[in-house]
Amino acid sequence: MEVRQAGHSSVPHLTDLRVLAWAPTREECLAQAVQAMTEAIADPASAGPGAATRELDTVIPALRDEDLLLGLAEEFLHWLDAGGEVPVRAEVAAVPGGVRARVRLVRLRTLRTTGPAPVAVTDRGLSIGPAPDGWHCAVTLAV
Repeated sequence: MEVRQAGHSSVPHLTDLRVLAWAPTREECLAQAVQAMTEAIADPASAGPGAATRELDTVIPALRDEDLLLGLAEEFLHWLDAGGEVPVRAEVAAVPGGVRARVRLVRLRTLRTTGPAPVAVTDRGLSIGPAPDGWHCAVTLAV
């Protein structure tokens, strides 16, 4: 079966935001999920070429794929809450005992907003795993 291209989407709900992602590999799927979280609340392209950004490497330690997805979603909320920043680019690579996320962060206030900012990660419907056409993952954020 043919693996479809990487991508993502989000589905807003009254008090939740459902993020869906898919890709040929687990790591790409995780990176797509991070991008979907950003795009659900802001337009990364609105940063413009002169926007102040900073690069950040972070390791998410986990043995289960679900814990990796949950850990990345919690990091996203930390970047947003602690620094008012969101990733406009994310790369995820496997490392022993987890994954390393390399992100380019930009201040949310410099972007055009597209939705309300999430405040918590829920474990409702958290899923990640291989499928016949690649990897799929889903996470729900409370807004």
